[in-house]
Amino acid sequence: MTSKMNVLVTFDDRYYYPCIIMLHTLFERHPDTAIRVFLIHSRVSESNLRSLAALCEEQKGAFVEVPVSEKMFSDVPTGSFPREMYYRVLAARILPPDLDRILYLDPDMIVTDSLLDFYQMPLEGIYFAGAQDRWLNYPHNLAYRERVGFHDRQKYINSGVLLIHLELLRKEQDVAALYQKAASEGANWRFPDQDLINTLYEDKIAVVDDRYNLNANILWAKEWLVYSLAPFLPNVRPAVIHFPGLRKPWRGRYAGNLYGQYWSREWKYSPHRSLRLFLRVFKIPVLIVWGGLRFPIYHFVKTRPQA
Repeated sequence: MTSKMNVLVTFDDRYYYPCIIMLHTLFERHPDTAIRVFLIHSRVSESNLRSLAALCEEQKGAFVEVPVSEKMFSDVPTGSFPREMYYRVLAARILPPDLDRILYLDPDMIVTDSLLDFYQMPLEGIYFAGAQDRWLNYPHNLAYRERVGFHDRQKYINSGVLLIHLELLRKEQDVAALYQKAASEGANWRFPDQDLINTLYEDKIAVVDDRYNLNANILWAKEWLVYSLAPFLPNVRPAVIHFPGLRKPWRGRYAGNLYGQYWSREWKYSPHRSLRLFLRVFKIPVLIVWGGLRFPIYHFVKTRPQA
């Protein structure tokens, strides 16, 4: 029997390109799963919507566009982040009522192993399930967590990968309280939607293994060695590699951890097909000159993806 999975993405045109790469890796790791991709958006172009729909159809999946008003969350603080980040918090109110759960994925990541075990986990009494945020769980960030009203460091999760219990949220989520908290406290938050989820729903959060949302910027020495030198071993690889922060692997001059794994997927799935022959010809000398996959020169010569 074919498994089913509902997946949610929320972004604007600036993140269309990495989302294409991410979705390709998602479909690649779930060949026998019927995946429905839901996009909640207020400002994605028609051409990009058509491309996303074509990708899902090509992969035997389905694409569901869920447009919302640009006024949604326009009056709450967002810091340096786009307001689309808040849409996942209200997914239960925005998405079709027949959905009982959905897996949210940020565009700035790649899927490297199956997510079905995570997707099918029990959610009794739980609103959100996700992996810990390693950066916010560092001891030197204790003062920040306490300032925003969050004290259980073991349960502070990263919102880049979230299993959302839509059915329970429809019954219990207080939307007015959510807006009030975001409007009154959001200006003090460094990670607005993430801080909102963690502070408002602390007792309704389940923490899963780090492999379901591995922060490429914060790796223990053993992880770096294993994931860099043996990335294709199924018993050791992470399920999701996340590239958070301002520097992104699809942009020029990125030399962060595990970039080789992103590059190999971008090479394979980039919609800019006209560059593939050029890149293939120069791949070997580039790797020799620049010492591996961490800082490839092709970023200086390829056409920058435009939304």
